[in-house]
Amino acid sequence: MKNLRIVFKNEQYADFQFVDNCIGELMHHRFEKIPKELTQKPIVHSHSFGKLQEVDAELRALVEKCINVYNIDMPEIPEQLDEKTFNRVHEQFHTIDEQFNDDDEDPEFVKTLGDLNNVIHTYEHVFAENPNSSDYMVIDFQSLPSDYLYVPSFTPVDSRYRELFLHSNRHEHETVTLRVGYNTVGKNMYHAVVNNDVELIKKGLIRPQVGISNQTVIDINLMKSDPAESQNEFWFNILKDFVVNNNLQEYIGYKDIMHTHTLQPTYATPIDNENNSSLNWTKLLGIIGIDRFELV
Repeated sequence: MKNLRIVFKNEQYADFQFVDNCIGELMHHRFEKIPKELTQKPIVHSHSFGKLQEVDAELRALVEKCINVYNIDMPEIPEQLDEKTFNRVHEQFHTIDEQFNDDDEDPEFVKTLGDLNNVIHTYEHVFAENPNSSDYMVIDFQSLPSDYLYVPSFTPVDSRYRELFLHSNRHEHETVTLRVGYNTVGKNMYHAVVNNDVELIKKGLIRPQVGISNQTVIDINLMKSDPAESQNEFWFNILKDFVVNNNLQEYIGYKDIMHTHTLQPTYATPIDNENNSSLNWTKLLGIIGIDRFELV
């Protein structure tokens, strides 16, 4: 397989090798088959490089626009936004978004929903203020032409892929990894547990990821990781305790692999070389920006 190169707007670049499993093979195939002009126009979605005050102001402005311009019922946002209210804002966006077809709606309305989705995910990361959390950026690409037959917009997450939706071991030099994008409206069980969102489960609004596209999460993690087996065992225990302690067994089959295997898998890791080790990823992603993706 070829390697995947991310080229930045100052012409610095980073090279990644696809992982040696079915996820790596799938993503290599997808990047190999989509038109080159699409990979040269990456679209930045949510990211972790915003300041809390700016993200908060943008969220409030978008919620107000949904209420006043589009007559969408949104929760009132208190002066100090708490986790419970934030979860309900996310839920309302999820509910509204599922009711509309992008092709049938006013483009400005569709854009407003997309902007709200992006700022919600950015706020979730900034709001957490967890010193151990990683920085990230979600990159997407323009939709494939409807008559483009070589690769579907989404590849279904069958059992081969689902088994890999867990923590994997990370080598010391792998401080930046490329992961499969979530590409799903709403929250899966991992999101609900992290956000302590009991109400979402009771309302039947959990949405496991069922498709893989070329959407990519650039994940920056400078912390040393525990072995994957330990991380996954910890997650399974946290999941069980959350469901049992909140008496949610009748609402969700939490032992189902759709809900236990929820972490978007790594599809490419950085090549261990001098160029990659010299890069300032915070500056490149937060200030410089990405120009294109290409196979090399």
